[in-house]
Amino acid sequence: MFLRCFAVFLLLGVSTGIFGQTLEQELTSQGFKYYEKQDYSGAADYLGQVVDMNPGNDQIRYYLVYSLFFSGNHDSALKHAIHLSKKYPDNQQYAILVKQIEKEISKFVQKKQELIAKSKIPQEVIFGGYQSMDVMREPRVSTETREITKPKPKTPLDEAIAKMDEELFDEAKVLLKKIISADGKNAMAWHQLGVIDFTFGKYKDAIKNFSKALEISPKHFQSNFLLADSYRQLGDFRKAESEFGKCLDIQQDIFASLNLADVKIKLGKIAEAEKIYSDLIEKNANLTDAKAGLAHIKHMQGENREALELVNSALRGGKGSSEIRYIKALLMAENRLYNEAAGEMTEILKDFPNNYKYKAFQAYCMLMNYDIQNAIKIATEILEKKPDNADAKLVLAEALLISGSYRDATDQISAAEKISKSPKAAELMARIAEKQSGNDEARAHYMEYVSRSNGQPKPLYEYAQFLERIKADKDAITVFEEIIKKHPKADFAKNAKTAAERLKSSGANSGKTQQSGNAPKSDPNIRPGSMKY
Repeated sequence: MFLRCFAVFLLLGVSTGIFGQTLEQELTSQGFKYYEKQDYSGAADYLGQVVDMNPGNDQIRYYLVYSLFFSGNHDSALKHAIHLSKKYPDNQQYAILVKQIEKEISKFVQKKQELIAKSKIPQEVIFGGYQSMDVMREPRVSTETREITKPKPKTPLDEAIAKMDEELFDEAKVLLKKIISADGKNAMAWHQLGVIDFTFGKYKDAIKNFSKALEISPKHFQSNFLLADSYRQLGDFRKAESEFGKCLDIQQDIFASLNLADVKIKLGKIAEAEKIYSDLIEKNANLTDAKAGLAHIKHMQGENREALELVNSALRGGKGSSEIRYIKALLMAENRLYNEAAGEMTEILKDFPNNYKYKAFQAYCMLMNYDIQNAIKIATEILEKKPDNADAKLVLAEALLISGSYRDATDQISAAEKISKSPKAAELMARIAEKQSGNDEARAHYMEYVSRSNGQPKPLYEYAQFLERIKADKDAITVFEEIIKKHPKADFAKNAKTAAERLKSSGANSGKTQQSGNAPKSDPNIRPGSMKY
């Protein structure tokens, strides 16, 4: 009983990432859905696949132990618990877990022996329960008459899925294409073909296959979910929004809702995303992914105190999901605690080593902490594996900007822009233009930065600071007042009010932009938008 309560308690602090569901993360999500329903056999099936795919994911292995134990697979539960105990000999939690399982097994064996003594049934014909790892007996044939059902022969689709489980994807593809050639209306064959393409990042091919599956079976939730996620991975957020909406028409699903909210953020529909997260939290106060999403929105809106409260709420009593810890790192970086933020990302990456969003942010934090060599190394490693990773390109661009290599920095930004037009790219172009090309061009880039950020307070504040630097005081006052009016709860509002009052009292200039040659030089150690806390 202690094991069951303890495991359920710990689950409250564990959830998967909401931004960028990979196949591994999707399996994790499904595993925890079964776990929460106390369907431990189903949970063990999904979580076991995650551990097979990523043997180093010991957080998932930990929950696999409980899933196996509660579903009656005591041998495997003990095996995985011993693995954790040996890998982390200083962690008493795992040693205690091994002892608990051994104790429960001992109780089970004792009860079994008592049953044998009472019934006088030979031990070899008692089915189910614990089977010793050390004792192997040849089974005897029971004298009891039983109706034996012949196992169903495997279908070609079963064989293809088995090949996928064994990671023999090329062989699986051959089998699936044969099935489709014989029966073009086999929706599941099209679906599994899409899963293979999705796994290898061939999202355009995946879209074709999932779309075909949905033509045949329009209400197939998983096909629709992965179709939506394929669009999201390609940056086609409008189609992703539409398809995640269709998923929710088929069935109400937490992960479809979370991903829909993420897509709406990308489309600038912040209020709609905020409502989705708030509704999810109202239904389940322990849903850390929704708290992470809402905290992310509060951070974007400059309401960092509210964001921090949500993060702390989600982290109470546990390690927390990767995404809530990522938001924690974002808040640290916002407060210029770059070393601490980089350390937090390093810890997250121990559990999710192949998450490139996390790696890119780790590199950014290192760069801001003047660990330039390691930042460039990580960004380069990302691009070796994912050449179209815009975040890594922008980390390199910022490193080049800091070193004064403006042309090379511009080349990296241009390459990133071909992948996605992000606010960060516009911000970097503005900083380069301010240093090199003149204030008119810089101003245009800052305005683009604000536009791409959908009027968030931080870009507005940085734009106003730029206007003040070039002595366009009246324009700066206008932007500062916009922050105060539109984002009164933002941490930036107080600073904006102080700045506007200071400019008004000193007598604002006409707003005519100075050219770069006459612009006052700013402290090179202070980046635009830096705030005091």
